[in-house]
Amino acid sequence: MHVRNIALITMILLSGRAIAQAPAPTVPSAIYADPTPDLAHPASTLAIEITSHGSVMNGMVYRPSGTGPFPLVVLMHGLPGNEQNLDLAQALRRAGWAVMTFHYRGSWGSEGQFSIDHVIEDANVALTHSADPQVAKAWNIDPMRIVVMGHSMGGLAAALTAGAGPKRVATVLLAPWDPTTLATLLRPLTRRQRNAQAMARWGNVTSGRLRGLSSPQIAAQIVDHGERWRLADAAQSLSEQPLLIVTAQRDLPSSQAGPLMTALRAAGAKYTAVEIASDHVFDDGRVELETTVINWLNVASISQFQGDVAAIKAARAASNRAIAAHDLISFLPMFTDDAVFTWSNGSHAIGEKDLASFFARDFADPKFNRYVRSPSTVSISDRGIRASEQGTWVALKKDTQYGGNYLAHWMKLADRWRVVGEVYVKLYCSGPLCTP
Repeated sequence: MHVRNIALITMILLSGRAIAQAPAPTVPSAIYADPTPDLAHPASTLAIEITSHGSVMNGMVYRPSGTGPFPLVVLMHGLPGNEQNLDLAQALRRAGWAVMTFHYRGSWGSEGQFSIDHVIEDANVALTHSADPQVAKAWNIDPMRIVVMGHSMGGLAAALTAGAGPKRVATVLLAPWDPTTLATLLRPLTRRQRNAQAMARWGNVTSGRLRGLSSPQIAAQIVDHGERWRLADAAQSLSEQPLLIVTAQRDLPSSQAGPLMTALRAAGAKYTAVEIASDHVFDDGRVELETTVINWLNVASISQFQGDVAAIKAARAASNRAIAAHDLISFLPMFTDDAVFTWSNGSHAIGEKDLASFFARDFADPKFNRYVRSPSTVSISDRGIRASEQGTWVALKKDTQYGGNYLAHWMKLADRWRVVGEVYVKLYCSGPLCTP
């Protein structure tokens, strides 16, 4: 994965609302500089069609340079989609992410009729489509590394789909829209006032933007049925994954996620909240928005594998216990059938039979006590299927102790981490049994 420059970003992982403050985070180079060209595997753009409930939605996939498969951001626009956030999409691509954007049914040339209910349905369809193995292969993306991101109404869709569909790495909500809160703001107004605000906010959406609803009709739906699309209802599902919420200081309360963050706090969830001194579409905060999102994704894309790191360390601890107990049956299953061991003196063991023979001799030796491997660093590959473990080891035999450093190569096979190979380097020895 090309995602680089894990920069310092002032962010607070919390069980309550927090706002990122100065000092300003480092601006990633992906925002202001193109990556080094890869002429063999150049960046590309793919026009796509996704069928939702019998209607074809149009979209685009922006792919970075490189061999892939790439992590994917599904980026969903708001109502009606006047702001598409394509500058953010391009910055994400330069940072190594593929980005898929699409237009809901009845919007911007997609077939069908537009409605808020259809937006939620279309988001589910688009996410499921993106994770389909054949589609992922055609797009050259990794279906196990999908981030769902939405602005305004797209944020609502990203939130309300969190509890269903394919597994996602993280969710990013940009000024997420809450119709329930907006309904409370619109209900005290006269119809004329409400319609005027709808036109000012969304424009004349029937002029090529949306098919099926006008801006005043959308406002009327929100007044009558706003509670149907309560943003805070997504709190429990969102609490189960890394979550970034970016709001704007000069926005309406209906897009500042207050009820959602209250619900997240009640659920004991950890999330990152950043407030930018701008308006609903971050007109004068685009660089800050892109910086916030890319820096946070860089961290989230690594932290997603903390469970794998813990699993490898737990497996190593279990292996140490098996060796201390001289328990060959419990020790061997951690290794693949063709695992390779290499020691400082040049000797090696290949496969389960060789490993079993080597450790059986040690376990039968009355002078042998145990080996202890202590991992210092476990690094997971960008696709989450390969890992390296580095650390120190010590061997304890009668009146003798020796040890050094080791490196282990792990693979995730059938959802279980197993050792493919280990290399041991002896750096010291003390006692009567020492050899060169």
